[in-house]
Amino acid sequence: MDFSKIIMGTFLVAAGLAPASAFACSCDSPALNDFQISSDGLIPENAAGVAWLASFASENPADDLWVEHIEGDVRTRVDFSVDDLGNSQYIVRPLNWAQGNVYRVHGEGSLASSATDRIREVEVQVGPPLDTSVVPELFSSAARRGPLTLLEYGGGCFSAFEGVAVDVWMSTPGASAILNYKTVVDGKVWEPQTDLCTPVAPGASWVGRGQDRLVAVCDGTYIEEKYKLLPGPHTVSMEARLPGTDIVFTTETITVDLTCPAEESSGGCQ
Repeated sequence: MDFSKIIMGTFLVAAGLAPASAFACSCDSPALNDFQISSDGLIPENAAGVAWLASFASENPADDLWVEHIEGDVRTRVDFSVDDLGNSQYIVRPLNWAQGNVYRVHGEGSLASSATDRIREVEVQVGPPLDTSVVPELFSSAARRGPLTLLEYGGGCFSAFEGVAVDVWMSTPGASAILNYKTVVDGKVWEPQTDLCTPVAPGASWVGRGQDRLVAVCDGTYIEEKYKLLPGPHTVSMEARLPGTDIVFTTETITVDLTCPAEESSGGCQ
């Protein structure tokens, strides 16, 4: 699969928006209420359990959950434990967690905007353990200049500006959808957000899981300090953690160049 085409195809274009502009917005309270599983429903045996992205932090998250063990046509409610990972992410571990077991996990989120979103149910099977000897690689795209948006904390929704972006993505050892990712740029965690109404799920980046986008401003727009990457070279690495465990996959550090490419109209970045 050509990840560069997928990632660069999602390059954030704020069509018709002038650089250095701030925009107000109104949005509903974000409500995740989802289970972090792969499309095949397999969760490795050495996982801590099933990761649940709740709508909000709860003192008694078990009250919003139930688990069934499935064996053929027989479904049996089973006991489970809940581990709070912070940031409204929990690990649900059914009793007798072992390879081959099949479970149905039900979660409710009262802050979700619709009845469909308030209730989530998934069927998962405990699969073979994840291979912890895999060493992932980190890849990067070419730099691209264009209009971008970032969350703006000064009372608006987002700021639009002319910037340069480089996408990075890591190879994963399998079960990539259930891993929690983190990007480190110049020794600091990089965690931007597109706008106020687009929250980033725990363990993901603003462009997805296992991939990220580094941006620098080319037109002099003021950007929050936490998002401030100057044009030029930067060191970057990524890590992927199996939630609730000490199993972490870390890439080598590479250098990416966020130098603003020249514009035909202006001859370069301002």
